[in-house]
Amino acid sequence: MRGALVPKTDTVNEAGGNAYALSPKHALAQYAATGCLNTTYYASADDQLQKVLALTKEVDAEFIAKTAEGLKLDMKAFNACAASTAHDAEIQADVTEAVKLNLRGTPTFVIGRTTPDEIEGIMLVGAQPFAAFDATLKALLPTGSR
Repeated sequence: MRGALVPKTDTVNEAGGNAYALSPKHALAQYAATGCLNTTYYASADDQLQKVLALTKEVDAEFIAKTAEGLKLDMKAFNACAASTAHDAEIQADVTEAVKLNLRGTPTFVIGRTTPDEIEGIMLVGAQPFAAFDATLKALLPTGSR
């Protein structure tokens, strides 16, 4: 009876374990639901960005439009933005810089010093609760001023 109600897996994941293949729509939904573009054990933020961009090319325009409408976006502005390549070079430059600085998630907060070539300090990666910032900042204060 074990596994009788569970469908058989149809692929393997990055670690070689049994898994279920996701359609492009479902894969995009999983990225959105899990807060994509953070470093995971198996993929960098840049790898994930490239995967998301590739997946968007595999879904039909109607799906993207319905999703945007469901989010109550300004469809005229959304369609103009989606069709534009005006910012592609800037986006790629940001991705290149983030990779160079070992920034591996969105958002990444740096508490410390930065220069164009390096980051010296503490990085808080991903959406963090106030308590994480509070604890990090308090730990940097001199002992008597906390």
